[in-house]
Amino acid sequence: MNAPATPDALRTPFGEARIPDALFARMRKANLARWPTGAEVDFGAAVERHQSLPAHKQLARVLREADAEGRCLTQPRGGFGTFELQRELMQILDRDGHADIVPTTTDSYTRNEQWQLAQKGVEESERMGRSMLNGYPMVNYGVAYAQRLIDAIDKPAIMLTGTAMPKLTGEIGYAAGYSGYLGSGIAYTVSYTKELSIEEGIRNYQYLDRLVAMYQDAGVELHRRQPGFLTGTNIPPSIAIVSCVLDCLLAAAQGGLHPNGRRTYGHSLLIDPWGDVVAERDEGPGIVVGDVEQVDEPPADVAYEVLCRQHHRRRLTAARAKAVSLAPEPLPFN
Repeated sequence: MNAPATPDALRTPFGEARIPDALFARMRKANLARWPTGAEVDFGAAVERHQSLPAHKQLARVLREADAEGRCLTQPRGGFGTFELQRELMQILDRDGHADIVPTTTDSYTRNEQWQLAQKGVEESERMGRSMLNGYPMVNYGVAYAQRLIDAIDKPAIMLTGTAMPKLTGEIGYAAGYSGYLGSGIAYTVSYTKELSIEEGIRNYQYLDRLVAMYQDAGVELHRRQPGFLTGTNIPPSIAIVSCVLDCLLAAAQGGLHPNGRRTYGHSLLIDPWGDVVAERDEGPGIVVGDVEQVDEPPADVAYEVLCRQHHRRRLTAARAKAVSLAPEPLPFN
């Protein structure tokens, strides 16, 4: 693994606070210097590139429109070890594969920041004429090649990296025109590595989310998807839900402007089962305390329901939907 802990000079006290501008500038300089292709990242040029992309190639807009229209989108996974194979794959998924979102899955060496080994895999793949890596080595090929991948398709593209170390891959992909990134500090550190602490994984994704906020401040809306734990990670559902909420709050705390001009600071909330805010913490560290009671429906309805988004919007319960339970106690509450 090639990801040592962040040097003390580039660290803030561990917490949810937004990384200050001056410190983040130093962090970016150090990060981009870790592999030669980092020098290709030009933030100003990247902003212009994103702003020049048509709306149907901007993932955040595509997802928002699909949500408003009640449409599901298809997003496969896939990555090859050479630029030519990756481009061919993405074009096929775009034109023939019915993909609404075109993926680029990175290889295991890239996920673990072992770029020297990834380079050997690239060279062997090119020599053999087939992929000897289990994904696309984004960092090794760099920004210019990633731009050509974006130009080769007519759909939004997302980075699927399966890593606790997203900093350089994210910089290169976003600079090239990728408009989405899947990953989070808690879930992906626990799911993908034993060699990195959860704190370091969180710090790495705080860097990525601070980068997205910097793009947002420059007028570019990027998509950051919080995945939660993988299905193969054997943990209680309650822990998975809490971790997902924490990952979202940590991401939001890095800031950024919403389309309506509202700025996110990462305030902590206490929310009841129907999504109503019971208590909210003011800006800054602290603890939120409150009482959550189910007053509109008997507790059995909450025990019965596993709410989906549509249920939540309509405040739909088993009783209101006239659903029939297959057992006296569908879920083992109380």
